[in-house]
Amino acid sequence: MEWFPESVGSLAGLLVVLPLIYLSILRNLPRDLSLTPVEEAEIPLDLFPQMARYEDLGFERLGAWRIHIAPAPTAVAYFRPDEGTYGMVFHTKRMPGKVFCDFTTPLLPAPCALTSGMHIGGGSLTMADPAFLQIFPGAPVEDLHALHREGVAYLCGAGLTPTPPDPDGFEQHLRDAIRRQREAFGRAPVRNTLATLWRVVSQSSPYRGPIQRQRGTPAKLEAALGRRTRDDVFELHSV
Repeated sequence: MEWFPESVGSLAGLLVVLPLIYLSILRNLPRDLSLTPVEEAEIPLDLFPQMARYEDLGFERLGAWRIHIAPAPTAVAYFRPDEGTYGMVFHTKRMPGKVFCDFTTPLLPAPCALTSGMHIGGGSLTMADPAFLQIFPGAPVEDLHALHREGVAYLCGAGLTPTPPDPDGFEQHLRDAIRRQREAFGRAPVRNTLATLWRVVSQSSPYRGPIQRQRGTPAKLEAALGRRTRDDVFELHSV
């Protein structure tokens, strides 16, 4: 049993690290998210090329904020009224030159929503039901938007519906999403901490790829639609 001492050491190290990871996650999932508006001059310069691409896609700028989680990203939010979709371009101080983008469409029944992102780290935490997430690492903004629209169309075909457009709802939507994710994380903290650690180390995520190909999607749809089966939903909408 030569492996035994090494295994004990690894286990002891894990027991030390896990509480630190747990506390770090909780700090990034505050009960009441704080957002501070920032002026144009405070927006990092490397955000502007991606911001222009959002505007070329027909998105209207809502404003810019500093989001008070570690490492305090600066985010510029957008909205496209004809889709009811929010877009966000953000930059973190700990990753110089790293700019990430995503799209989110709130859906009914609330609080359903689909988020599409281009950073694999965005899929490290377990999502709160009935939130849907799809990650396309490194996807250009234009491709990410097209894939997001495909995902929304799929979910609407399965029985969900878009919410009425609400350009003033961005801040509250973001706060609610963080709060629900904190609650979901707290229901199984040890399991979720281990899952997050594994995903970060392995650079993997169950949310990678289109929502329609993810194993967890049918169960999420059942929950969102009052536990009707996926087949029942599609039969209902094919009549």
